Amino acid sequence: MSSNEKKRSAVWIVLLLIFLTWTPCLCIRSSPDNDFYNMASAGRWVAENGIMRTNPFFIVKGWQTVLQQWPYALLLYKVYAWFGMLGVNLFIWVQAVGMTALGYLYMRLRHVHPNTALCCAVLYPICMLGYVNCRPEMLSNSLILMQLILLEQYAESRKLCWLLPVPLLFLLEANVHTTFWIFHVLFLLPYCFRFSKLPNRSVGWKAGLAVLVCSMPFVFLNVYGSRAVTILFHSGSVRKIGIGELTNMHGISLYTIEFMFGLYLFLRLWKHHLLSNVTAVLYPVCSVMFLAAQRCVIQFSLVLLLMMTELSSAAPAIRAEKEAFWDRAEQKLNQKRRFYMFSAAFFACTGLALTGSVCSLAKQFTPDDKSYTPVQAADYLLEHEDPKTVRLFTDFNNGGYMTWRGFENIYIEPKTEPYLKSVNGHKDVLAEYCTLKHSVSETEICSILDQYDFDYFILSANSEQLLLYLDMSDAYEEVLVSYQDQNKQKIAYKLYRTIRNPA
Repeated sequence: MSSNEKKRSAVWIVLLLIFLTWTPCLCIRSSPDNDFYNMASAGRWVAENGIMRTNPFFIVKGWQTVLQQWPYALLLYKVYAWFGMLGVNLFIWVQAVGMTALGYLYMRLRHVHPNTALCCAVLYPICMLGYVNCRPEMLSNSLILMQLILLEQYAESRKLCWLLPVPLLFLLEANVHTTFWIFHVLFLLPYCFRFSKLPNRSVGWKAGLAVLVCSMPFVFLNVYGSRAVTILFHSGSVRKIGIGELTNMHGISLYTIEFMFGLYLFLRLWKHHLLSNVTAVLYPVCSVMFLAAQRCVIQFSLVLLLMMTELSSAAPAIRAEKEAFWDRAEQKLNQKRRFYMFSAAFFACTGLALTGSVCSLAKQFTPDDKSYTPVQAADYLLEHEDPKTVRLFTDFNNGGYMTWRGFENIYIEPKTEPYLKSVNGHKDVLAEYCTLKHSVSETEICSILDQYDFDYFILSANSEQLLLYLDMSDAYEEVLVSYQDQNKQKIAYKLYRTIRNPA
């Protein structure tokens, strides 16, 4: 090995240090989001009581439930209980680094230049920036990347040993984030078939379908069985809530830029005849999913990584151009190695110091934005009521925070599985909730509210119909108002109390 080959690339080191600087800043959570609250609340319940079989937080007790991410929720809560906010941020950071490292490994296995691979691997989590958080999407993406690596290894070597771990990945996914099993199938099927006039990364239809048939039974080996597996096919009412990440892509946004970047990669691959049997199928499918629901940026970002890999590795002319670019960059950086290394190290240390200063070992989260998180409402209720018995109407976004504060009788929280009829066995609470938010009929509202006998209502400003109904009714009184700004011109949420007739 020559002396030049023994030297670590200055470009590679600089990029690595920049990545290590950027990721702690990306993962900093000075205050948690709604998903942390409902996930950690569920994890705390599992830690204290075991596997969740019925919904312990719903106002009606005894309804069956599915907590498809229960091991992840338990781990998240334990990390927080042991290490506080700093632990949660490091927990997220480790997942982000692991997912990026797998993306880098995948590209290197496809013979991409190391520096190009590192750039693309870092770009990959940026494309799913909104999901670098305390939800298990990063872990699911890491499992899909492991599957892609195994399929690519078999496609090159034809050694059966590379396919044997695939069913185990299905088993892990079924217990960590059950509904994501469908994406393991989606990213496996294109490897089963070959297409004429396309470069093929095929494992063959016999081997591919055999792996799929052997893997599917493992999906059902979760604590909830088929109920968790089939949630996907019964969740149509979820879109009625109007969750931002489930709405169609529109206007100019980061999502639009990511979609246009994907279109550019696709057209570039098409022009150079580099589309493989994998990307030729996955790109149009995931594009339609992405256009229909912004949340599908998670899967779309995986396809971007695959297309960046093909563009960087498949065409000799393009690969030579890329390597020449990195060679020139390395020569220039080597001339000022000390300066760039010192600068990168400085930014890395600054990023780590910033992480440590923002994150403390405190055992309590204090939300910065108390106008959106119902901190004041929770404080008032804890002062005046018993959190184990008081019956609360909660919005979709604030229910998780109330369970985190110890309230056990709420209406709804930011997860959908327990509120589907196919899971709870009684009714579609999501559809009922949407009726309450958008109904114009007083009779319709009364017929729903009378079923639950709520003591208090915590309503965000976008629940206009229900706010109007409570304001006009003599049966409820306004207890507390939280505003979005100091000028008190925009209401964030209101707390109402049901007026009880004296005995």
